[in-house]
Amino acid sequence: MWVASTVTPVQAQLRLPTLPVPGLPLQAVPGALNPLDARSVDRLSDLRHLEIGRLIRTNRRLVEADPRGEPIVRNEILALSLTETAALRARSAGFSVDREQTMAGTDIRLTVLKAPSGMSTKKALSELRSLDPTGTYDFNHIYTGGGALLSDVPAVSPTPPAATRGQTAPRVGCSTPGSIPTHSGIS
Repeated sequence: MWVASTVTPVQAQLRLPTLPVPGLPLQAVPGALNPLDARSVDRLSDLRHLEIGRLIRTNRRLVEADPRGEPIVRNEILALSLTETAALRARSAGFSVDREQTMAGTDIRLTVLKAPSGMSTKKALSELRSLDPTGTYDFNHIYTGGGALLSDVPAVSPTPPAATRGQTAPRVGCSTPGSIPTHSGIS
């Protein structure tokens, strides 16, 4: 005797338990700076722009502004992990490798390329990006710092405090590409 049975697809749905979702905080979150803080930010921004202008004016041979007005090293382009093929293309277009740095503990390599004589820094960046569309290129920005007016900065001891027993003194560094020493003439 043949028994026909109806076979239905197995519907195995995994249902996660519902968890209580915390409500939004009831206290008000300030949405804007108070007027005093806003004026301080404006003063800092104005001071920074004045300092950038001074840097560019006093170092015209070495420093210029990028399209956003930020200071850059004239005729230098940074390449992140430049491939051998891209380096060959750049050299054939008149670029030269000025220096390279590998970030410790990584395989990230930063290459500083010099633009060909007579080529603007902006044109050099555009040229490299068109020669190697998948590469990562940018201006060699100069880090200008920021954060506080000198009158707001607390005085610090010129010598660091001695490390406590069993500890080493703290080390401070910056990995901003534009902070790599480039020219001793930049003031």
